[in-house]
Amino acid sequence: MTDRTRLRSFAGAVLVVLVCATAFAQYFDSIGRKLRADDLAQLGRAANGMLNYASDHDGLLPLQSGQDSVGAWQYQLFQYVPADWPVGPGGDSQYAHRIVSSPSCWANSILPYLGGTPIYRSSGVPVIEVAASSAQRGGPHEPAPVSYTFPGTLTQYPVSAVVSPGKFPLLWQGVGRGAADGAGYTNPALKCDQPSLPCTYQPSGASCAPGNGGTSFGRTLIATAWIYDKTADWLTVDGSATFRPLGAKITPDGTDFNVDPYTGYDANGLPSTYWQDGCHPWLFRPDASY
Repeated sequence: MTDRTRLRSFAGAVLVVLVCATAFAQYFDSIGRKLRADDLAQLGRAANGMLNYASDHDGLLPLQSGQDSVGAWQYQLFQYVPADWPVGPGGDSQYAHRIVSSPSCWANSILPYLGGTPIYRSSGVPVIEVAASSAQRGGPHEPAPVSYTFPGTLTQYPVSAVVSPGKFPLLWQGVGRGAADGAGYTNPALKCDQPSLPCTYQPSGASCAPGNGGTSFGRTLIATAWIYDKTADWLTVDGSATFRPLGAKITPDGTDFNVDPYTGYDANGLPSTYWQDGCHPWLFRPDASY
């Protein structure tokens, strides 16, 4: 075989490899698009449940979490979803608080509007055990995997009062690329430390409002924020399901605070801190215009 023949053979092999690589890339891209489409459709169904709940409750959205036996708002804890899957604490040190507060959390409140079936796991993501998952199983229902989070700033908030309903997230993939096993929570969470007062959002000002709802905070994700090709799915208050790019820039470069809730990301898509105005995360203020 001459050198020229070898060169032609080598070039042909390279072409075959490139064609195969392109075909595989297109194949996996099509899978990603289907997963995202399935997830957006599921988010839409969950949103219908959320909005139907509000229509039956004077236009108010559900609670981020309930209160425990002494009235303490359990905004800082994962809540059991559904509320009746555990029968004992197992290894869960916060069981006594969760088991009382969980029935009132958003994910359980809207279950009757979903036909009693939790539809909170994003398509194609793994189920991940979190602190709440270590409770003892054996209740009437199995633990539900939960990928979606509800912004705590919307707890008991009127749907009609959200200033930017076409941009404000009603549900989003605020857990990261995974589903918490039998546990749901809010992201961000509204801080409510006074049991005797309602837990409702208080607008930002020169200083944060005292008492419940004057401040809120973002959660740490359980996995990368890059769900489908460096994006996460958002379901806005007006019922529109879409996806949003996250982590377009890696730390030390900053992100766009009008698009991305987090200030920066590492190379694995794990974010650092939220953009905020000193009281609440920037993109999760229902009284703000975007």
